[in-house]
Amino acid sequence: MSILAQIGTKVGSEIKNLDVRLSSAETAIVNLGGQTPPPTGNFTIEPVTWTNLTEINLSGEKLLNTDFSLATLGLGVEVVILISWTNSTKTALVGEIYEIDLVQSNGGMRLTNSTQSIFASASQIQNNVQAVTPKNWSVTSSTPLDKDKLAQGIIKGDGGAVSIQQMFSNPIANGTKLVVKVTRTDTNINGVVHVKTLRANETPYGVDRNITFADGYVEFEATELTYGLRFSTAHGTREISSISLFQGEVSGGSVQAFTGGSLEKISGVDGYNAGASSVQKIDGQSNGYVQFQIGTPSKSVRVGLVELDSDFEVDPPFQMNFGGGTIDLYTPWLANYETYESGDWFRIRHYSASNEIRFQKRQVVYGHDASFVIETATGSNYTYPSAQRPLVIALNGSGNLTIGQYYKIYSVRATDQAVNLYDLDGNSKGWHGGSTRGSRYEVVEELGEDYVTFYTHPTFSNGNDLYLDTTFHTTGSRLNDVQIAT
Repeated sequence: MSILAQIGTKVGSEIKNLDVRLSSAETAIVNLGGQTPPPTGNFTIEPVTWTNLTEINLSGEKLLNTDFSLATLGLGVEVVILISWTNSTKTALVGEIYEIDLVQSNGGMRLTNSTQSIFASASQIQNNVQAVTPKNWSVTSSTPLDKDKLAQGIIKGDGGAVSIQQMFSNPIANGTKLVVKVTRTDTNINGVVHVKTLRANETPYGVDRNITFADGYVEFEATELTYGLRFSTAHGTREISSISLFQGEVSGGSVQAFTGGSLEKISGVDGYNAGASSVQKIDGQSNGYVQFQIGTPSKSVRVGLVELDSDFEVDPPFQMNFGGGTIDLYTPWLANYETYESGDWFRIRHYSASNEIRFQKRQVVYGHDASFVIETATGSNYTYPSAQRPLVIALNGSGNLTIGQYYKIYSVRATDQAVNLYDLDGNSKGWHGGSTRGSRYEVVEELGEDYVTFYTHPTFSNGNDLYLDTTFHTTGSRLNDVQIAT
C-alpha cells in the first residue's frame, strides 16, 4: 500500500463535490508530486455515455453502400431492361443488358451492348431500366442478380448462387482483427453464406469464411494486406439485405451501463473480452480528465485513454490494470506500482500544454506544520502514545530517510532532544537531532483530500483526441460514477 494510502482515511463525498479543490492545500499538493493547480478555463463535467457495449466499431464501417442501394444511372453503368420500348427501327427487350455509354444534356442516354445501340429519353431511362448492380459493388459470378430482389435492396442469385465484391479505397493492414456481419431475409436456418478477402489484383486469399444463419457474423484476422471483400450467397435461395465490415471483435460477455456513468460486466466467461468506450472525447488540444470509482479489488478491470477503440483491450500506452488491490501500468509494464481499495477514486488527466497523461488518486494530503511543538524530554526519554505520534516527512533523504516518505516520531531523547523516527510499518529509522528539523524532516498536518499524481506517463499524447476505454475480466467487475471533464 502506498504511503499516502496507509495514512489516509476514506472520506465519502458526492461526485459533484470531488472537483472542489482546497486552495490552502495547493502548494503542499504540488510539493508532494501532485497535480499542478487546475488549468485555466471551465470544464464541462458529465457522466460518460458508453458505446460499443456489444462490439467495437469506432474504427468505422469499411464498406460503402452496405444496404445495396442501386447504382445511380450514368455513364458506364450497366442496366437491365424492365419494360420494352422501340426507338426508330430498334427495340430494347425485357431482360437485355446494356451499358450506358452516352449521357445527353436533356437526360436522354444511349445504351449499347454487343448487338446494338439504342437511345432512350429521360422518361424511358427512369421508368424502363434498372441498374444491374448496387452502387460500389460488382458481380463476379456468371449468375446474375435477381433484379426484382435487387430493386428491394436484397442480394439474391437469379437461378443460382451469386457473388459480388467491393474494393476498398484504402487497404486494410495485415494483422487487423475484422468482423463481417450480414442480415438475411431468407429463412434457411441451416444455410451459410461465404466471405473472401481480396488482394490488390482482386484474387482471393485464405479460406472461405462461412457465416451461419444463427450467428450472422464471422470474425477473423487479416493475414495479408487486404484490398477488398467478396461474398457469395452460396445457394440460389439465400438472400442478404445488408453486409458490414468493421475493425474489431465481437464481445465475449455483456456489460451494462447504469445511470451516472457506472459500468459493469454482467455475463460472460472470464477474460478481457467485454467492455465499452466513451462517446465523449478529450480534445487533443485541450485539458481534461476522466474520473471514476473502482469496484471490488478482486474483480479485474483495465481502464485507459485511447485514440481508437479497435478491440476488447485497452491498448497501450495510457493503460491502468486494476486487479487484486494493486495497479499495473503499461510502460511497457510496471507491476504493482500502486495500490487501491474498493471505493477509491482515480483520475486520468490530460495536460495539453505539455501533452502529458497523469494518473491520479484521491488521497489525504499533508502540509508542513513548522509551528508544531515536539514534546520536551526531561530526565528520561519521552515516548509518545501510539495514537499521538506526530507525522513527519523526509525533506532531503539524509540520515537513513527517503525523501518524500512519511515517518512518525516514536520518542524524544532526554540528553539532546533528538527524535527517534519509525517508518509506517513500525521499523526504526534511528535518532535524528533536533537541529535537523526543517532541513532533514518536518512535522506535517492533514489538509484534506485531493487528487495526487502517482505516475506521469513518459509517452506524450501529441495532441491527439482521446477516448476513455474499458475492458472487464470477470462478471461483477465494475466502475462507478464514471465522469469526463472536457
